[in-house]
Amino acid sequence: MANLVMDGVTLASKSGSDITIQNTNVIFPDKIRDRDIWYPIVEPGSHNTNNGSYLVSGTLDFSSGYISGCAPTGFTSVIGMKAYFISGTGPNSWTPFGVNWMISSSNGAARDEHSGSFNVTTSGAFGDDKVRHINIMNGNDNGSDFEDVIAENDVFGFKFTAPSMSQVLYGLGLKITWRF
Repeated sequence: MANLVMDGVTLASKSGSDITIQNTNVIFPDKIRDRDIWYPIVEPGSHNTNNGSYLVSGTLDFSSGYISGCAPTGFTSVIGMKAYFISGTGPNSWTPFGVNWMISSSNGAARDEHSGSFNVTTSGAFGDDKVRHINIMNGNDNGSDFEDVIAENDVFGFKFTAPSMSQVLYGLGLKITWRF
């Protein structure tokens, strides 16, 4: 057992992995565990390719990129979700994406036991050979977003639809930050 003492007064104590603030009922775990998992984006109408040293999907110009995954066992919440894209040539403006997702509990439930869709715009104009992301947390902000309904061991899919831009734009992947 260790104590945090200041000017002879015990402010907090540690017992095992718990830290307790004195004179309160607040107990903190010894550390918060967050895990980023990367889910590559694929475009089913073409083969993965490369852009420089990056493995990328086929072009998403007037097309869609997809990911599939399974929520990890033991997570308690989703605290971040960003989808990443890289341009070949352009576009020279901010780019809107349609985002659709589905979740199934994988025990015989429908593939769209939970689902949602929304539109979101990239974090800035691409230009040539630039990486940008879209933040997809709270896409609808209605209490029924992906992060509100996903449970451990659920299987899920995302679809990212780009508009017709006459430009080369590739999908990199979706990064989900899971808290344990």
